[in-house]
Amino acid sequence: MAQFVKVGTRAELDELEGGKLVEVGGQKIAIFNVGGRYYAIENTCPHRGGPLAEGKIEGDEVICPGS
Repeated sequence: MAQFVKVGTRAELDELEGGKLVEVGGQKIAIFNVGGRYYAIENTCPHRGGPLAEGKIEGDEVICPGS
């Protein structure tokens, strides 16, 4: 069953310029604010293994910091 986990305030997430790394249940999650909408994805890039929370946002895509 899904569980709500608070990872920050709306004010903190609104100020994001990149990603925010959080750990929930032993899993690293990258959170992004894209145009006022919030997205949470696994932190590891499936191509290069880099930490996506440290990547750049271009449009609606996260660019791995190793690229």
